[in-house]
Amino acid sequence: MPILSDYHGLMELLQRRDIPESILEQAIFKEEEREGRQSLLDTEEVDYEKIRKDFAVISSGPQKFEAFEHEQLGTQAFAVFLQAHPGFTLNLGLSWRGDQDGNGAFSFAGKLCSPGQISALAGDYYGVVGEPISQEPSDLHSDIDKLSLRTEHNSLEQRQARFMRAFNSLKDAKRGQVDKILSIMADETEAVMAAPGDAARAFAKGEWWRSFRYHCHSNYIALATDNQDHFWPDNLHAYETGHELAIAKAREAATKPNRGSEKQNLLLEAFLMECFAQHFMGDGFASGHQRVPRKELVETLQDSRYPEWMSKKLGGLLSKKMHDEDNTLGVAVGNSIGYQWVAFGDKHLIDDASQRNKEYAIAAMTAGFEDIFLSYTDQKPMHYYRYYWPTPITPVPAEKHLPLFKVDHDEVTGQAQVVKRKTTRDLEDRELFTTKWSTVGTLFRAPKASDASGAGSCATLDVAPLLASAPGAK
Repeated sequence: MPILSDYHGLMELLQRRDIPESILEQAIFKEEEREGRQSLLDTEEVDYEKIRKDFAVISSGPQKFEAFEHEQLGTQAFAVFLQAHPGFTLNLGLSWRGDQDGNGAFSFAGKLCSPGQISALAGDYYGVVGEPISQEPSDLHSDIDKLSLRTEHNSLEQRQARFMRAFNSLKDAKRGQVDKILSIMADETEAVMAAPGDAARAFAKGEWWRSFRYHCHSNYIALATDNQDHFWPDNLHAYETGHELAIAKAREAATKPNRGSEKQNLLLEAFLMECFAQHFMGDGFASGHQRVPRKELVETLQDSRYPEWMSKKLGGLLSKKMHDEDNTLGVAVGNSIGYQWVAFGDKHLIDDASQRNKEYAIAAMTAGFEDIFLSYTDQKPMHYYRYYWPTPITPVPAEKHLPLFKVDHDEVTGQAQVVKRKTTRDLEDRELFTTKWSTVGTLFRAPKASDASGAGSCATLDVAPLLASAPGAK
């Protein structure tokens, strides 16, 4: 069955399968349902020799889903949404400066930004330093608070307030500052498009200089030091916090008279919020963000009596090592529809090997926009994006490398702890994880390009739909 990159196809599939809402509400959290599924072989071939060379280049610099990649995903998803609803932008009036096919930009607070540009700016360049959307800042956590994202100290209202502060940092930003950041993004895009087939190296060239320029015009560096919102499962919570606010804003717009700027402005704000929130959804499809225990690494170092500031720095560096490895070598993932595939991450979105991952991401983002449309037209939002959101397959298929770190539980106390792959450089050691690992040793013994020689051999992991075992199959 082909990948569903248009929303008509997505709707047809889900309606035909008649998936109960009770399953839909829980689908994204049922990772255990994928355990033990047989992996079928796919016919795609991936150039892993090129990937190993890329690993040597890009593992030396900072990594994230690049602005160009977020921009591509967001803008293409909005275009697919408009294909399903021709003429819908007329509801936005002069707030939409573009055509009916999605080519254009939103006009707000004196700024012009495309849907993808808003997604690219969110989180990485605009946000509140030290205030993750998904939960309270780490220095306010108690042991009880760490057990759940839904404690009295981290209520839905508090998460929504943090999202709005992050969103308003972009909405209220000066036009000149935003334009400077967008001009750097344009330079990045030009460099990548000039090097087809070699995107990773094009991204890496001049990356430190771009990072410095970004830092001069935004909180780029400071936001990166406390970026748990970009990693699973916090990226899901950050997205859904903003998504529900956007839905509420669309519903409010629906109650206003058809003629008048208030209705258009409220609808515009709903789409701006959705675009901002979709940055975190995009990160959910980047392999380097799918299984890194970002928050737990920092907490482990704090428990080891490192000062808080040092725990954050070292935890960030350890996360980056695993992040870089998984981004480049890929992670076997699955979703609640029953698809399985190999996801690659930052700097690899436009590679041929990432085509399936890219289309699933676009389908999920399109579903997010669809919820805004349904709410604006007095219909019930369906939250179908949850079906496409990927999580790593467990246990890890034999063809793929084990994670550098994972969260385990002590057999005696049951306490959660971060364990490390026994051999840092042996990506295929299938035997043991260890609780005895050192921060410095791990940082200096991260895999080299030559160590990745066999780790990518699972280019053939299943991407065919496992319809017989998928939730709701008949």
